[in-house]
Amino acid sequence: MAAAVGANLDPKVVIIMGFSNLIADALSMGFGDYLSSNAERNYINAEKKKETYEYKIHRNHEIKELAQLYVYNGMEVADAIQLVDILASKEKYTKIFINHMMTLELDLPEAETPKDIFIKALFTFISFTIFGSVPVIRETFNIMCRFISMLFLNVFNYFIHSNLNIRINIRIHIIQVWFGSWIEAT
Repeated sequence: MAAAVGANLDPKVVIIMGFSNLIADALSMGFGDYLSSNAERNYINAEKKKETYEYKIHRNHEIKELAQLYVYNGMEVADAIQLVDILASKEKYTKIFINHMMTLELDLPEAETPKDIFIKALFTFISFTIFGSVPVIRETFNIMCRFISMLFLNVFNYFIHSNLNIRINIRIHIIQVWFGSWIEAT
């Protein structure tokens, strides 16, 4: 926008360039957010798959590792062993066990769903469009103000010119009538 205005381009060109640049940038930001979030999701899922495999193949090692992680994070040894024994005791707790390993060992959150990723990317696009449109709207407003002021001045000029012309014509007519009747009287 600044370069187009500084180059003294036609205001219409400045606005068209501003809006097209805004849409291109918003698409780029939204798509970039989608790609990076999707890549992060794939990475988290791959690590979760690896942790699940390790839990199935090296279960005792993973149990000891999770207990050590609990102790490292401030839990007493007896409580850590008891908690890990509870998580390892039933198959329905496997997901919880794996999630704790992902969080404590790898510092990875739960992976986002594809729907969440799409919504986040959509909001990135929308917010970039809204906040990025401020300079374009300002320039559009400036052009509209110039247009309205020129329109007002032209209408005002036409009104003054027409009104003045009518007044001059009326005065000339009055003078002609008055002088005409005065000349005829003499």
